[in-house]
Amino acid sequence: MLILLLVDYKQLHKVWETLVELFQIYTQTVLTEHTHLGKKESLYYLISKVFLYRATLSVFKYKQYYSAFFDTPISSTNTFWYLEYKDTTPLSTIIEWIYTCENKSQEEFHNTINNGGNKEFDQIEKDLANVKNWASATVKLPPFPNILDVFDRAFRFHNIDEDRKQKYRFFLLIARFSTYCLKKMYDNYKEEEVTDLLNKLRGYFKSINTDFQIIFSAVNNDKSYQAINAELQETTDKGWFKVTLIDQFFNNCIKSEEFIAKGLMWAQSRYLEVHSADNNQNPDKDIYKVQQDLLNLLKSNNDAPSFIIEFFQGIIVEPNIKDYMKNIANCIDGYEILKQKSGYQNWLNEYQEVGNDIVFPWLKHWIDGLNFYYDKEFEQSLVAMKQAFETIRYSAGNRQIKFIEDYMLVALSQPNKNGNLQGWKDFKLAFKWGVFMNNFGAFPDFYSDKSDEELKTMFKKNKKAFKSCSTSIMDTRLLAKLLFHWKYDT
Repeated sequence: MLILLLVDYKQLHKVWETLVELFQIYTQTVLTEHTHLGKKESLYYLISKVFLYRATLSVFKYKQYYSAFFDTPISSTNTFWYLEYKDTTPLSTIIEWIYTCENKSQEEFHNTINNGGNKEFDQIEKDLANVKNWASATVKLPPFPNILDVFDRAFRFHNIDEDRKQKYRFFLLIARFSTYCLKKMYDNYKEEEVTDLLNKLRGYFKSINTDFQIIFSAVNNDKSYQAINAELQETTDKGWFKVTLIDQFFNNCIKSEEFIAKGLMWAQSRYLEVHSADNNQNPDKDIYKVQQDLLNLLKSNNDAPSFIIEFFQGIIVEPNIKDYMKNIANCIDGYEILKQKSGYQNWLNEYQEVGNDIVFPWLKHWIDGLNFYYDKEFEQSLVAMKQAFETIRYSAGNRQIKFIEDYMLVALSQPNKNGNLQGWKDFKLAFKWGVFMNNFGAFPDFYSDKSDEELKTMFKKNKKAFKSCSTSIMDTRLLAKLLFHWKYDT
């Protein structure tokens, strides 16, 4: 669809980069953060703590890219048309914008009568009914090709030139995507929560736009850059002067981000070094204050873009983990139980005492699954691993990589019944999650997309190999390496 929509390869590449980057934000954060147990809660955490910042960088960057080629304002009154959903929607805004650009009413724009036959009248009525419903958000959003069909009929009838058609199609795509995302947010979260997120995002956009305009204005006033830009304006690459400037700005943002992150880490380590002999009851709160003071100093001295500083000020919150220290310690002990296979009962008593059956419910199931596995009670092992899989995907960070390996090994261990292969469905479930997380390199190379037929062939092969190996090797790390990752080692 993108290839059909954007015939210019450079524009197509930028749209694809945007979608890839947004997906990477999701998978990388799930892999690096211990988030929440449920998908809904985890996504809200990711959106509020990580995604807004990363999305601001990504969306602003590619919005600037597009503006270098699509010099077309959408709304003079609302800069954030793509974040509006209550009184209007992004899709309704773009539909009205197209009519305004063509200086036609809705009825005039979709009046595509050629010969006046009944079929034409019926089609016009259908098109008008559809766009009215889409603009009012009273019906389920249609697939994008349906929207494109309706508008392409009008584009052809009114002989709209290719450049304008391409702009309209592009913004219809963005508007449909934005409307879908906003609807999902309002459907799944409280209105005040969504309002807070959108206001925060608007604030980020305003700050980063201010930072960019300062640099853009300075460069535009430089005579050497003016000469280069003037030459490019006479060529087909006239938009690439701005693209180069955008790239330079974001490279500086990345450097500033790294600089600030290192500074905050240094402030923390320096504080601990200086006060290591003190009997400080709450050093985390003192470190928080030192780090915020550092950020305020950077902001007052203009040592970094204000947008980057505001992000760090937002994520460095006053610590309140004292009540969870026992939970965290018990969780770390649980990971050690997985390795040592001993001390389970004492750990379990503490696990229940501190309430980790609520905070980390998957950890007990995982440990139980491996204990059953080592005792060769394979069917019970699979039951426990299934229970762990329900919540571990969103709340165990990169520990899930090891869990998925263990889950597949337990699936391979299932004894066949009446000549029927057992464990296939669970092996497939675990592997497919690995494939999803491995989009763009989050998981090991083993998790490449395969058809069900290819995957089942691999399952049968590994099941035979497991049977021969497990008579002498039960260690899951070694077995996983032999069965899943051996050929990728160097």
